[in-house]
Amino acid sequence: MKRICKQLVGVAAFLALIIGSFAPLKVSAYYLDEGGRSWYSVSELLDYKEEVDKEFDSFLEDFRWQLVRGYLMKKLDLKIEDKDMVDAAKAYASYQYAMYGMGNVPEQFITDAAMNILKDERQIRNIEESVENEKVVAAVKNLISFQNKKISEEKFRAL
Repeated sequence: MKRICKQLVGVAAFLALIIGSFAPLKVSAYYLDEGGRSWYSVSELLDYKEEVDKEFDSFLEDFRWQLVRGYLMKKLDLKIEDKDMVDAAKAYASYQYAMYGMGNVPEQFITDAAMNILKDERQIRNIEESVENEKVVAAVKNLISFQNKKISEEKFRAL
């Protein structure tokens, strides 16, 4: 639970950095630790300025991509179907089996593993994000075309 709280506080700290300066946020929310023995206030968990500074660029890059991906999903009217999620979960399960040297696994085992994967909220979010990425990239590839064009070295450097 403390890790989840750190993640929530990290997002709040990132937003505080985006808005302006980093100052401890006065929030009256408390969270129990994993064992249910200790309470942590949000202000206690905001003592991670160095961590926020270190991770901010990667957070911002990922956040921008999430916004672009969401916009393109709406603009191109892309939808994630249940079949897409099941197929992605099966691919992930097959990958997991292959990682441990089990390349020839019966389809029923892969299907069962995929259904178990789709019971975990965190895994669902990861797979959904992966499916969105694949759909957006595939749709954009269909919309754009590349043309080979010779240009001078000076024009290339100007790019």
